[in-house]
Amino acid sequence: MKRYTQTFLAALATGAILLSVTPAHASTLVASERLIDGLRNGIPQDVYVTLDSDAINSDLAKMRAARGLLHDDRQIVEESCRRYAQMKKRLFGRRGMESVHIILDFECLATVKVRIFDLAGLALLLRQPMVTNLSEPFQVTTTG
Repeated sequence: MKRYTQTFLAALATGAILLSVTPAHASTLVASERLIDGLRNGIPQDVYVTLDSDAINSDLAKMRAARGLLHDDRQIVEESCRRYAQMKKRLFGRRGMESVHIILDFECLATVKVRIFDLAGLALLLRQPMVTNLSEPFQVTTTG
């Protein structure tokens, strides 16, 4: 019997969120006590950050419709990658974000895994309107 650890996919599949969020654009993200306590104790914390993808998804849907496509082709995928890269550069290139490091970039998606080194970095991240969700990673072990 093999054991598989599926951290990110399990988090996406189950939608298990340890941080709460109000609806997008009214966004008030609230960090968990575990996350805050870790940072207070000087322990860097890893979280998945989901960015607002509504405008990009809408534009890509228009591109598909205009060309009569049911699925993304290479041009649409490249546009998606380009737009998400711009968004991430704008967010993580801001002054004050030096204590938030991208450790895993899902290049053509609205998600990155970051390591937060202090409460100031967390506070800045929580205030960004383009951030719609923060999820703490967890491990799920399956047997099969």
